[in-house]
Amino acid sequence: MKTIAQIAKELGVSRQAVYKKIKKEPLLTSLQGLTVLVNNKLTVDTDGEAIIKIEFDKNVSTVINDNTVNMLTMSTEKINKVSTKVDNIDDELPQSLHEQIKLLNSQIDLKDTLIQVLQNELKYKNEQIQELTSTIRIQAESINAVHKNELAETIIDGQQAIMPEISKKTDQEKKQSLFKRLFKR
Repeated sequence: MKTIAQIAKELGVSRQAVYKKIKKEPLLTSLQGLTVLVNNKLTVDTDGEAIIKIEFDKNVSTVINDNTVNMLTMSTEKINKVSTKVDNIDDELPQSLHEQIKLLNSQIDLKDTLIQVLQNELKYKNEQIQELTSTIRIQAESINAVHKNELAETIIDGQQAIMPEISKKTDQEKKQSLFKRLFKR
């Protein structure tokens, strides 16, 4: 998401120019749902940004007049002449430079192959990591379940061990209280 100021800067126009353009048709309806107000700044998602830039490109292309077309035609002719000269120079390059170019191209091809192999390896390693993570998660859940069962058993055993002692104490207190009652008076 980009702000209007960021888009205007990329287009080389003012913010006001962009705001004027988006408040008129066809942009007004085209941008519905593609803009959001964030911190009191209008932001546009990537689709909206593309629509705005296309609209500005249309305006730029309509401004081109016959003089500009003539200038472009002359420039194209000059480029073609320079390109022809470069082709002639290329024909005159020594054989050793051609061999070096072939060698460099073969090295690039080799590196491209290595990159592909490494990308495949990385993909395989990522799959292994996901499988191991899943296995670890399952084992952790199983360990937690075992610990919960052990804890529950310990609590039950502790309660069973405490209960007879508590019942003995209560019986003794009852006996003493009866005994105390009889002999206290």
